[in-house]
Amino acid sequence: MVVMVRSEPNEKRETSNMADFNFEEYSDVFEDTQEPIDFEALSDIFEDTGVPTEEMAFESAMKARETSTATRSLTKEERAAKFPPVVQETIATEDSKGSEVGVMVKPVQSNTETRTLTGMEKRYFSDNLPSWQKAQGLPIYRRGRYHKPTLIQSIDKAVSTGEEASLLKGAIKSEIGINAPSDEKKYTYRGAAASSAIWKARMDAEGLGTNSTGEEIFNAVYANGNGNGDYASGDGNKYKGRGLVQITGRGNYQAVQDKLAETGLNIDIIANPSLVNDEKYALPAALAMLDIMGINSSSASTMTAKTLNNAINSRADSTKAKARWANVIAAASTAEKDELRLRNDYAAQEEVGLSGDKVDGDIGVGTKAAIDTWAAGKGLTVPTVTEITKIRNSDNKSYQTFSAEDKLKLTKFVNGNK
Repeated sequence: MVVMVRSEPNEKRETSNMADFNFEEYSDVFEDTQEPIDFEALSDIFEDTGVPTEEMAFESAMKARETSTATRSLTKEERAAKFPPVVQETIATEDSKGSEVGVMVKPVQSNTETRTLTGMEKRYFSDNLPSWQKAQGLPIYRRGRYHKPTLIQSIDKAVSTGEEASLLKGAIKSEIGINAPSDEKKYTYRGAAASSAIWKARMDAEGLGTNSTGEEIFNAVYANGNGNGDYASGDGNKYKGRGLVQITGRGNYQAVQDKLAETGLNIDIIANPSLVNDEKYALPAALAMLDIMGINSSSASTMTAKTLNNAINSRADSTKAKARWANVIAAASTAEKDELRLRNDYAAQEEVGLSGDKVDGDIGVGTKAAIDTWAAGKGLTVPTVTEITKIRNSDNKSYQTFSAEDKLKLTKFVNGNK
């Protein structure tokens, strides 16, 4: 049997070593037998790729590991010789009485030679997979128990950039500390009321009090938000925070389920939300959730303490936001730490003399005025930025601010000149 993986066009990229390699040659799937493949028995062929075996292309023999490395890409002529065209054989089909009822097309591979993928080709397929797909099958347990060092190693294998890995590690530490993936801790009425005035109002509207259960409190405070139904629906408790990054709300559970399904991992976390705590699914689910929130390899290089806070929990105050960013920096490599420190918007506001509620991480026109005064006192020239007009969602009124790029420019200017 020969199995080829389909490569989507938007997954292709060129590298200096593979510029003339046409991966469309791998685009179709042909089977010359109905005999099922035992993927588990073959999994050690690609044990270090971090990619499920069934996602790879491989030869039918599968009796030995690849021992040679390609030194160049195949030419068009070599590919044509290796992978001759497929001839389709039309076969008439009959019913039980021998009457012709239709035709079917049977792919026939003629004079086909097969080979295993080279190490370079395997890396191409693996590198172009999304992080939550590469995380499938990577362990977070050791000897039957959650093991933080094993989780860290798996994150580093699944994530393509160091900064993205640091963002995930920092978010995990902020959400669950050193604990295993778990359910959000229950609140008491007094605890929830102290946490948020909005939560207190929601609990009071449902007639809750000091004798209310944790389930009732979740149903009240999480009602009618993030895809949840009302208090009576029970969605608040069913879809409370879970997993490595505390996925919360029916809408987010559904989004994670859909994203995992895109890469072939079909699990029903709407019916079984506790699956995001499972050792097999916790890491893929967490990476999928971060991507949904805009935290991925594309955004990692411009993520700041404020934008990370907005993505994970925009209601969190500056104390929590700064602590989360400190966890990100602690998880980073030595080479990345200095860059991440420059992107702390809260620290920049404090450096230029702001305090209290004015330290909100938003580098707007008020912060810009404080930066101008601070820079003048140091004899520094403030980078040129341009005010833009935005519409505030809460009251639909316009206000002046700066683009994300200009906010980052100002933040790095202040923190780089302390």
